[in-house]
Amino acid sequence: ATCSSTHIDFVKRMGADEVIDYHKTNWTDVVADRSVDFVYDTVGIHGTGDLAVPKLVPHGVFVTLEGSGLASKATMRGRPDARQQKPECIMGCVQHGKLEAISRMVEDGKLRPH
Repeated sequence: ATCSSTHIDFVKRMGADEVIDYHKTNWTDVVADRSVDFVYDTVGIHGTGDLAVPKLVPHGVFVTLEGSGLASKATMRGRPDARQQKPECIMGCVQHGKLEAISRMVEDGKLRPH
């Protein structure tokens, strides 16, 4: 997982095997190619997908919250086994049923808010 130094302990408690402080280390320098199952991008900077897809194991998945973060067609042609996706909408289409399910998970102690 990547985070700033102030969140390292939290991310470890959430189950991260390895934590990379993105202020100190570029994650693409330390994560080996074809070594991770899933990359979840919450920033969506242009080019992130092109950096992330080579890190995926065969049939791995890259998810970004912003379309600008998607890998290029050329990158995806080089990795036809990999998948990438982005949500259709973030803030514009609240699904109350899903929010209520998350709320129940918090109430039942299955999910802890940070």
